[in-house]
Amino acid sequence: MKNLSTDAQTVITNYDYYSKKLDFQTTLNILLHGVYEEYPSYCEVSRAFLDQRLCCEIGIESINHSRLSRCLIEVDATVLMEIFRNLVGDIQQKQSATKRNSLQLIDSTTIPLNQHLFSTKLGIKLHH
Repeated sequence: MKNLSTDAQTVITNYDYYSKKLDFQTTLNILLHGVYEEYPSYCEVSRAFLDQRLCCEIGIESINHSRLSRCLIEVDATVLMEIFRNLVGDIQQKQSATKRNSLQLIDSTTIPLNQHLFSTKLGIKLHH
């Protein structure tokens, strides 16, 4: 976190200032735990934190799914991207990429398209 840009550090400072219960680092830890465990929803993440050992490890008393949802909405994606880039840069400095150890990322975001607009521009006739 110390190697982040001034803008990213300002965003994190503002996040911490305006958040009531969860600071940026704790929110990030909860998010990473949910991703690592592949929880499908905020409800599943909050259920995991019924385990007091996990709460103690993360540094919270408890979390509910609505609080988690509100906190994660406030996390700036550009800061997360900068953290990711820094981590990748650190890994690349320690070990050069080869075909065997390289990381392949796939974005599976679904983007809805305006069928009428694209069919008109591409000259495709769509049947319903």
